[in-house]
Amino acid sequence: MPDRILPKIDPKSVSEKISKFLKEEFGKRKKTIAIVGVSGGVDSSLAAELCKRAGLNVKRVFMPYLPAGRQGGKTSDKPDGDFFKIDITKAVDILAGKAADRISKGNIMA
Repeated sequence: MPDRILPKIDPKSVSEKISKFLKEEFGKRKKTIAIVGVSGGVDSSLAAELCKRAGLNVKRVFMPYLPAGRQGGKTSDKPDGDFFKIDITKAVDILAGKAADRISKGNIMA
């Protein structure tokens, strides 16, 4: 059995390649703004950072689902620089209806 199953990855080299790819693809389409849905996790934060490194104007969008009784924290829906919050609670509740199971509701939120 090999000592190492996963390939070695040079994070700096990979991030440079991805940023170059993003810059080229956005350039081909004459686009300069990247809209990135952020969850607060590593994946969406990294996607936003790579777009930024590619020289793109990054707009981060956070779309929380806040059921009654769990609302709190920052409640402003006004843009904060390049960060936008769009509360999807009402839309999800309407689409899911009262009888929706957790999995169906999760799919609607995604």
